[in-house]
Parts: sequence; C-alpha cells; structure tokens
Amino acid sequence: MKLLLAVFSLFSSVALSQSGDWQYSYPRMEFTDLITLCENSMGEEALTCETTCLNFYGLMDLKYEVEFTYKGASSELTGTKKRYIDDWINVYLDDRYKDMFQHEILFSNDSVDYRIAVQEPTFPYYSDELKNGDSVYLYLLYVGTLIKEDVLEHVFVANDFIKVE
Repeated sequence: MKLLLAVFSLFSSVALSQSGDWQYSYPRMEFTDLITLCENSMGEEALTCETTCLNFYGLMDLKYEVEFTYKGASSELTGTKKRYIDDWINVYLDDRYKDMFQHEILFSNDSVDYRIAVQEPTFPYYSDELKNGDSVYLYLLYVGTLIKEDVLEHVFVANDFIKVE
C-alpha cells in the first residue's frame, strides 16, 4: 500500500507540473502560521547551537503559497545565507542547481521585512512585472533554519511568484 501511495504521489506531482497547474501543489498559508510550523519542526538541539548552526529540513514537500508585499529592493545573495543555501543544494539536489539562487529580494508581510532568495531564472521578472507595494503570492520552499549568535532565521527560497490582482 505504501508503494502504491508513493507512486501515486510521484505521478500526481509530475502531472501537476506538466499541466501548468504546479502552483496548486503549494498550499496557501499565512506567513505567521508558516513560521510557527517551521519552529515546531526544529529539534530542541537546534536552539542550543554555540556556533553557526545549519539545520537543513530537507523535505521538498514543505512548500507553500504565501502572500507578501513586494518592496522592490534586491541584492546579491552573499555570506552565511548564501553558503547555507549552497550547502543545502549540495546535500539534497545535484549540480544542475548549484547556481539557482544568486539574488534575494525584499518583501514584507504584516509590516515586517524579509529578504527571500529567488530562483535565478525568475529574478528579472520581479522588477519587470511588479512595482513597489504590489501584493504577490510567493511559492516558497522551506530550506531550514540558520542560527548564528543566538539569532534564528528561517530560510526560504522562492521558486516563482504570481501578482495578486
């Protein structure tokens, strides 16, 4: 039965992505609820790291559609967060994806700003199709949690977006 369920899930995912309805595989969630879910997924040891702590979640099914406000600012993805995403790609994906996330874009949700890494092929479309203040659905994948000097950051990557009309 488990094998049958796994095969059904695989074919359903492929069918959705090939039909152009891929976004329906991302359940809509409020960002505050997603943060709570992420925090609940962390082990207790993740909260006691004495040095930079990389806690990859690694499951590709933690993907959600979340509404944000586009702020327009972007920057090159650098530093610990860049290394973290690169390490995650090295662990869970293959070399085809090694340069997939090179930029991050500023968004806000509930008056709090977040810099979220975006897939490189989609990067130019944000500034082409959106203006500062536009509402947008981001299709997020939860990568894991980065803890450095007692500062906890849940790391997400955006696979795509759709402007809220």
